[in-house]
Amino acid sequence: MASPNGPQPGSQQDDQTINNKKKCFRSNYRSLIEALPIDELIPSLYQESIITSELKDKIEAQQTHEERARVFLEEAIQRGLDVGYTKSFDQLIEVMSKSDNVTAQYLAQKLKCCCKCAKCGADISPENEPPTTAAGTSEGYFRVQDLVKIGKATCQINTPGTLGTGVVGRLMIEGQVVTVLLTCHTLLADEQTALNCQIRFHYIDADYSPTPYAGMGLFQHGSSQKWFWTSPPLPDKVKKEAGLNYTMVRIDKEKLTAIAYKDRTLNIQPFDLTRVDDVTNGDQMIVLHHPEGREKMVSMTRCGVVKGHLVECKLDTSKAGSTGSPVFKESRGQLQLVALLHGDITFRATHLSHIMEHVMKT
Repeated sequence: MASPNGPQPGSQQDDQTINNKKKCFRSNYRSLIEALPIDELIPSLYQESIITSELKDKIEAQQTHEERARVFLEEAIQRGLDVGYTKSFDQLIEVMSKSDNVTAQYLAQKLKCCCKCAKCGADISPENEPPTTAAGTSEGYFRVQDLVKIGKATCQINTPGTLGTGVVGRLMIEGQVVTVLLTCHTLLADEQTALNCQIRFHYIDADYSPTPYAGMGLFQHGSSQKWFWTSPPLPDKVKKEAGLNYTMVRIDKEKLTAIAYKDRTLNIQPFDLTRVDDVTNGDQMIVLHHPEGREKMVSMTRCGVVKGHLVECKLDTSKAGSTGSPVFKESRGQLQLVALLHGDITFRATHLSHIMEHVMKT
């Protein structure tokens, strides 16, 4: 039985260890509900006897990702922790560590760190023994909450001709904080295309397709304020401008708030686009995208050659869906937006600093 009614022989641990694991589970429960790749892990969870065949069937019978994750966590993990049985929790971390799913690996690292930390809080700082990478160093760690946050701010964009990805950000323009959608020019080349596009937030489950929102109903167009900025992929020799391949569209904050109010799972927190880090060859890069229009995926790569505004990301993004994807860098335990992926066979991205410089000039 995966979740016994009482502690099993040899499963007892000292009270401090048990309390740490209980606190770890509680403080990370929301992150697990939202980001745990439960559908991918079910075969391994069953094989490791973390779930019984009956519980497996009950989980798979649930309609949404959140419901499946909740049933698993409450019936396979919470019940055991309530009586001081922590083996299933330890097994869950081990299964996630061995998973090919990057999100599962990050969650496992966070949980391992929390279990070792007496404070076991949601925030993990360098002095609290950060999780390690496969190389055994303290580089490359960050909070699971940050992964969930960037996931909520990243969206799928559908146009009549192609698919892509974008990210919601904020910046100061003429003394006013402005919320914007940032993506590639090759996806939203002009104002009319932007108004006719469809935007889908929180598409993380192949079995659940959230309601798409029309650009016309989300963007702040039709006013005297500038609402559309762009730069094509090819250089403009007349204006003497480099081709940055980006488009930035002003979002109506009230409409975005209304969307978040309607769907409480969103809670979109726009990124501060004015905070830009440098990138160098070898830096760890994290990309969130919708390859081939599928549910949101996380990819890891290393930064290649950096030349001018172009950043090389050695990642196969030649298929539709990855154009305009945000590229993040792990920096001091946090994920920082640093570039915008072109989504073609060149493996290139545009550094955010050059985009912001162009926006301020225009």
